[in-house]
Amino acid sequence: MKKRHLKRLCYVLFVFALMMLFLTAVPAFAKAKKIRFTRSSVTITKGKTVKIKAKGSYKKIKVKASKKGRVKIKVKGRTIRIKALRTGSLKLYVRGYNKKGRLTGKARSRSRSRRRKPSKRPVRRRRRQRPRRKRPLRPEPAQRQPRPRSKSRRMSTTKSPRISS
Repeated sequence: MKKRHLKRLCYVLFVFALMMLFLTAVPAFAKAKKIRFTRSSVTITKGKTVKIKAKGSYKKIKVKASKKGRVKIKVKGRTIRIKALRTGSLKLYVRGYNKKGRLTGKARSRSRSRRRKPSKRPVRRRRRQRPRRKRPLRPEPAQRQPRPRSKSRRMSTTKSPRISS
């Protein structure tokens, strides 16, 4: 019986030692905070651009889109510019880093792009442009002849009598 109790005691001590080893070996990293934005979800018209700003103090922000061909993303500081290239919905994955380069915040934002609305104005058809006629070259100023003055410009105060023949 003593052997049996000794085996059980060794087994319990071994399990306890393993548990203590695993619990103390895990480093305690601070959980990344959730990044907050000026807008949580965005709907953009195709071809238009929207700006979103991340709240908080982050030195650098990295952004990835779930569907890369749908949007074009530019990051400058904490401002994210999103341009809709195609219609559809996607998710933006944002990571914020501090001055030391450590990850301090994570976020996921929804973005949706829709088609442009058709304009309410009636569609005007363009007239077919005719080819322009080439103008003849103007003569040089020395070759030009003075234009005859019109009679209406020559006004005299006294009327001369008409001579009939």
